[in-house]
Amino acid sequence: PAELLDMAQSVLASVFSNIIIKGTYTFQMTRSDDMDSRMADKLDRATHNGDIVLTVPLAVKSLMLRFIENLIQINDPRARQRSPQINADTINMGRILEIFQEAVVLIDEVDLVLHPLKSELNFPVGHKDLIHFAPTRWDLP
Repeated sequence: PAELLDMAQSVLASVFSNIIIKGTYTFQMTRSDDMDSRMADKLDRATHNGDIVLTVPLAVKSLMLRFIENLIQINDPRARQRSPQINADTINMGRILEIFQEAVVLIDEVDLVLHPLKSELNFPVGHKDLIHFAPTRWDLP
């Protein structure tokens, strides 16, 4: 679970700092985060060194869905938001997904992660607009 990610990293860091020296890193991503242009290089280095990368299902799903959203924007001739930054981000996201595809994965709470009704990610696409009468809408008695 996402709430235990920091604790899991600290435990693994303490275990793998004595006998077998391995670095431990976390991969975090949400829909609203800016893409870190160095993330693919960091994960590539972690793979090369045999380090441990911890993440949560939400971060992987967000990465995959943002990658698909960017591909749609890049290939849409009507898209106004096409920019060199979106192209670079999409390339980096593709590299990260390739690294994850080659990785060894240990999944905690696999029954929740793979359950189709409990493992849903609401990922609206397009421009963010306020709903009607926001924010006074939820202040009404």
